[in-house]
Amino acid sequence: MSVTVSDLKSHLNLDTVEDDALLSRKIAAAKAWIASYTGTPFPETDTPADLDEAVLQLATHFYEHRGDEAEADIPATVRSLCAGSYVFAF
Repeated sequence: MSVTVSDLKSHLNLDTVEDDALLSRKIAAAKAWIASYTGTPFPETDTPADLDEAVLQLATHFYEHRGDEAEADIPATVRSLCAGSYVFAF
């Protein structure tokens, strides 16, 4: 599964279309952050369940804390969910 705006709206309990474009950007930002954090491109097909959950949680975090949180405040659960996809560089 790849997280959609509909999935994120369900996760957030939103039922309006007013923020759809914003939510789409939050999903894209979450995927970009995860790709940067793990050191691998974000898979657009056959996404592992842990990464889908990380996208939902991180996009929610970005949506709920628009501009008022530093990157250091990324939820620990997001980092834990990404751990299985982390590439160690030596």
